[in-house]
Amino acid sequence: MAQDPRRFDQIEKVVSDTRRKLDDQTSTIQARLAGHTHSEDQITSLVTDLSGKAPTSHTHAPTDVTSAVLHETRVTLTSAHSIPNITDQLLFFNNTVYGSADVTVYGGGSGFTLNRSGLWIVTTACRTAAAAGGGERHIVIQTGSVFNFADRVSQMAVTNVGNAPVTVCTSTAVRITAPTDIMIFMWQNSGGSINIDTGFGGTNHATFTWLRP
Repeated sequence: MAQDPRRFDQIEKVVSDTRRKLDDQTSTIQARLAGHTHSEDQITSLVTDLSGKAPTSHTHAPTDVTSAVLHETRVTLTSAHSIPNITDQLLFFNNTVYGSADVTVYGGGSGFTLNRSGLWIVTTACRTAAAAGGGERHIVIQTGSVFNFADRVSQMAVTNVGNAPVTVCTSTAVRITAPTDIMIFMWQNSGGSINIDTGFGGTNHATFTWLRP
């Protein structure tokens, strides 16, 4: 008589072999799921569960990327104003090119509140008109709403500029906890006030782009 390979004295081996087969099947299915891709057309994928039930189908609708929520804001400075000598002067980015609920613009574009926690990219640039006196031109990105050195997160300076117009710019990646205020300002020491040059389109700008939590 043929010996039954699944007799009672081999229960541990049977259980071990069954578990190993299930582990192999699980690994195979996970690898296939991790590696499958989707085209723009609707795709139907079949997933077989390990209990031996009939395949279950699930569908994927095409993704419309144009309907995604954008966490970004861009503002520009189109209304001329001046930077006093040896004074921290807020820049007034009076024109919103595009915006989102993640960024609140206030004070005529002189202040911004980031309403989403996480990692942000903040950029800015500003061009000053030609002015006598030379000296330095500084542009600063700072958190908070009161001028100080401790909360500055990015700064750029041009020195010995002579009488020429100058564009200064700076940017940073900064992690914040919402809500956090952002201020952008300039400082110069030419000996007199210097006007912002608004004749270069979107050069005078600030952008706020949320990257990830």
